[in-house]
Amino acid sequence: MHHKHIPYGTILTTMDKDSASTNTELSQPLLDPGQGADDANIPPLNPDDPLFGLRSSQVQASREIFGNNEILVPETPIWRLFLNQFIGFLPLLIELAAIVSLAVQDWQDFGIIVAMLLVNACLGFREEYHAKKSLDELSEQLESEIAVRREGDTMVLNTKELVPGDVVLLVGGTIVPADVQWLKGDVVQ
Repeated sequence: MHHKHIPYGTILTTMDKDSASTNTELSQPLLDPGQGADDANIPPLNPDDPLFGLRSSQVQASREIFGNNEILVPETPIWRLFLNQFIGFLPLLIELAAIVSLAVQDWQDFGIIVAMLLVNACLGFREEYHAKKSLDELSEQLESEIAVRREGDTMVLNTKELVPGDVVLLVGGTIVPADVQWLKGDVVQ
């Protein structure tokens, strides 16, 4: 059987993100039964050629079962960002001062204190909103790619396209794109 030369130091295969395995039999499924939520659905490695990778049908089936290789980040609504500005030591102290001035019916101090509270909330909201937007833009730019073996060929894919059972190829400095099981190559530290 002829293969392309694979110039990578370590060859790993992806696993279910909720599982870990010490199974080193290449002809067996990656995980022992009962380890993760849907372990039986992870395709086994090809017993004749573990570096062959998954077939297109296996990739499609895994994607339907497990979805994309990404962690969904809950979106914080803008109104919650604004309301969070009224929670904390300093805002609560200002709110307490406003309640005291309201209790003694000092309307002028109450108005000044409430104005201070609103200005503080608006400035804090503006800073958090801009930080959130910058982080979102940075996250979108940091999409990484990884070399993967599929149907006997090496291809570079976006890490979101990985599925459990994929054979990934790593070199020094590569960020590990998913939970993986070491198959062969250099010792991973």
